[in-house]
Amino acid sequence: MNTNLGLINSVSPDASVSSNLSKRTEDKVWLANSLKLEGNKFFKQENLKEAIRHYHRALLYIKGVESDGSNMLKNLSAAFTETIKVKEFEEIIDPRILEQNKQLKIDCYNNLSACLLKTEQPDFEKIVFYCDEAIKLSPCNPKTHFRMAQALFKLGDYNGALESCHKSLENQPHQDFKVNSLKTSCLAQLSKQTSQEKVLYGKMLGL
Repeated sequence: MNTNLGLINSVSPDASVSSNLSKRTEDKVWLANSLKLEGNKFFKQENLKEAIRHYHRALLYIKGVESDGSNMLKNLSAAFTETIKVKEFEEIIDPRILEQNKQLKIDCYNNLSACLLKTEQPDFEKIVFYCDEAIKLSPCNPKTHFRMAQALFKLGDYNGALESCHKSLENQPHQDFKVNSLKTSCLAQLSKQTSQEKVLYGKMLGL
């Protein structure tokens, strides 16, 4: 398979292990990218079910790349007496491949959250999970924080939603009407909760 994703640096003590690992890794990244692009096409066609399926399949290959590193270290540790460090995996594989794999992972989690928000009955807890995974890898994406805010708002976590709105606004150069609108809704709900709590406490105290 001609992946056109760059050359691999073979610096492992065992050249055949390095070569096989690097080839498998490139293939998986290439397949993951192809599945993501197909998912994007389905998303544009509003075929959300197929888009979600393709993003999930892409993630399987992406996680396969990550497990390749772990398996390689175990194999080398068994074959050589010297300590094998995780860093050696990054020396064997072209850093550009690893960076592309990371970006694909971010994209797939972001795209999954975008898909779920458009479904008839969104799973808001899953959306929060997908956004959280994307934020761990790319903490400054305003769209991710906004999707997180939307999901948290629907789950009734208005403080969390407000915080996500602030993070979204912090990471974009201009004011965003949609984010500001959701921020206003969060503040209104929090104010309403405070008023209800005051009434409740007043009744408890006989006021």
